[in-house]
Amino acid sequence: MKAILKFNGSYLKAGGGVLTKQIGTGTAVIGGKEYPTVVIGNQEWLAENLDYAFEETNPESYYTYYDNSDTYKDRGLLYNHYAAMDLHQNRATLCPGWHLPTVAEFEALIAYIGADAGKKLKSTTGWSNDGNGTDNYGFNGKPAGLYAYGGVGYTALDIQAWYWTQNSYSNVERYTRVLTSSNDSFVSGLADKLSRCSIRLIKDSA
Repeated sequence: MKAILKFNGSYLKAGGGVLTKQIGTGTAVIGGKEYPTVVIGNQEWLAENLDYAFEETNPESYYTYYDNSDTYKDRGLLYNHYAAMDLHQNRATLCPGWHLPTVAEFEALIAYIGADAGKKLKSTTGWSNDGNGTDNYGFNGKPAGLYAYGGVGYTALDIQAWYWTQNSYSNVERYTRVLTSSNDSFVSGLADKLSRCSIRLIKDSA
C-alpha cells in the first residue's frame, strides 16, 4: 500500500500524483447571503443547501422549510420543481454565475469521487441509524428530508437529502439525487414536480 501524506490541503501519493481535496475554496453571495463553496474535481459547488426565498415568477413555484418551521433553517429551504426551474431560468439575476445541476453534472461528481460518494459527501453529524458520512470534500450534505407530494407530506428528516436536477423523467416526475443514511452511494431518484426537495447549486463552467 502506498503512503499518502497530507500537504497544504491536498493528499500526496508516494511515487507521484495528487488527490485533490480543496475545502473552503471560496464564497458565493446569492440573495444577499454568503455561502461557502467547495471545489471537487473540476466542479465548484455550494457547500450548503440553498436558503433563498426569491420572488417567484411562476405562480406554481413553492418553497418552505421542513414542516414550515425555522427550526430546520440550517438545512435550507425545500423547493418544488417549479421553483427550482424558476430560479434556474432567471439565474442571470437571481444567482448569476450559478445554476441548477444536470444529471450529467451529478454523475461527473460521483465518477470523480467513486462508488462511496454518498458517504464522502454526507455531513459527519445529524444522520440517523449510524448513517453519518465522512464529508471528505466539504460538501456537507445534511439530511434535510423532503415534502412528498400526494403522499406522506414532510418525511425523511435525519434520514435522507433529496436534490433537484434540471432533467425531466416524465410530465410528472423529475430526476433527483439522494443521500441516505442507509447507503454509501449517491443514488438516483425520482420525485413528483410538486414535491419539495433541496437545491445545491453548481458554478457555471468558465
